[in-house]
Amino acid sequence: MLLLTRPQEASEALAARIDCPGLRVVISPVMRIEGRAVQPPAEAAGLIFTSAHGVAEAARQDLLRDLPVFAVGEATAQAARANGWPATCAGLTADELVETLSRHPPETPLLHLRGTHARGDIAGRLTRAGLPTTEAVIYDQVAQPLSSRARDALNGADPVILPVFSPRSARLLVANLKPLAPLHVVALSSAVAEAFHGFDTASLHICESPGREEMDAALNALALGLCRVEGYAGEH
Repeated sequence: MLLLTRPQEASEALAARIDCPGLRVVISPVMRIEGRAVQPPAEAAGLIFTSAHGVAEAARQDLLRDLPVFAVGEATAQAARANGWPATCAGLTADELVETLSRHPPETPLLHLRGTHARGDIAGRLTRAGLPTTEAVIYDQVAQPLSSRARDALNGADPVILPVFSPRSARLLVANLKPLAPLHVVALSSAVAEAFHGFDTASLHICESPGREEMDAALNALALGLCRVEGYAGEH
């Protein structure tokens, strides 16, 4: 069974990319995205997005469509381009983005549109590097409990594959998980995996780099391997 805990739309898109016929999929988001209206500064010369959630909310508010976008991750850059921004991927992590922009300074000031819970202090680090950057919280990630269907699956006999994409979602899951089923965690990065150190998992996989393609490849390989070994199947 594949347990997806990202917001509904992102989980459905991920499920469609898993090529394992018969694999049962349960979607139970551990966070709900709630938009926050912002008034961006008039002097901004470029935008920074660190997630597709920020892109979606900025698009909903129709903010600063003519500004260049510097994104963390190609998926975020693609989302920005799909919504009309000229966007480039400036790195796969916050650290890589700060390094890239420091080495190749864009026009400033920059504006980081982010969620309530964010890591990396991008605005502060860029400003200290000589690139004036402000930030605005454009959405909140509101925690919510696992569904009864997800809890039933975790208490069953079939192995459960759990992809985890952020340190906060990892912490929320660890605080609420007491699985009886064999749990196979696939963490997007070592920072995400930290929450599961010492936790009772059947396996803990860490993606070689924090990108969508790497996560998809790891999930497909794990799902196909478990389906062959366990012989379990179900309905989407």
